[in-house]
Amino acid sequence: MSTRRVSALSAVTAAGLLLLVGCTPEPVEPSASPTPTPTLEAAPTPTSTPEPTEPPARADLVLRPDGLGTLVIGEPAPAPDDPTAMIVFDDDLCVSEISGVGPGDPGAGAWDAIPLYAGPEGGRIFVVGVSDAGIVEGVQVYGLDDFPTDEGIRVGSTVDELLAAYPDIVGPGGEGGVRISQFYLVDGPGGRIVFEVAIEDPDIAPYWEPEFIDTVLGMTAVPSGTPGFTIAGSDGGLGGCPV
Repeated sequence: MSTRRVSALSAVTAAGLLLLVGCTPEPVEPSASPTPTPTLEAAPTPTSTPEPTEPPARADLVLRPDGLGTLVIGEPAPAPDDPTAMIVFDDDLCVSEISGVGPGDPGAGAWDAIPLYAGPEGGRIFVVGVSDAGIVEGVQVYGLDDFPTDEGIRVGSTVDELLAAYPDIVGPGGEGGVRISQFYLVDGPGGRIVFEVAIEDPDIAPYWEPEFIDTVLGMTAVPSGTPGFTIAGSDGGLGGCPV
């Protein structure tokens, strides 16, 4: 009797297990998350660099092998109405009783720096050579402590500072005979810089004050290949008036 109950109970239990197994739900695959639509960002609107409306600030000027500021060797000199012009043509700049040049005479006019770049007491600290065709041919700086080069050399720098700043510098050079200065050459993009350095020649009486000896007297940006030169003690140089 008891054996039958156990068997019957076992049968019911087995059937229940089969029922439970048969009723187990199939696993549900998780639904894939929707792919977010990328947000299209508007491309930045290109902004044009405003055109300069005034000459370069004096403190920003650096003498380069190809010029100074907006004065570039091989490029036209500024037009009379150019608001960025560093130089202007003065019809009477060279008029002088000493030279005999009168108003309207050949050589009466010359290019001159604007007052922004005037030196002490209104003197000139740089001059510009401009051809008859109106092309910039060179820029010469001789104002003490004004307008350095990219390497920080300026009028008044020592020759040792010059040689340290430009390891590949060429020089010294100069004309034979009695000399009071010599030149060094540095080539760069678009031109070269001629540095003139004061020297003391033992064959002549002292020419320079001691503090000027072995210092840079002037720096001139000229076209590539221009031979070296010195102008100290002469009437040479760029943009000069007849004497």
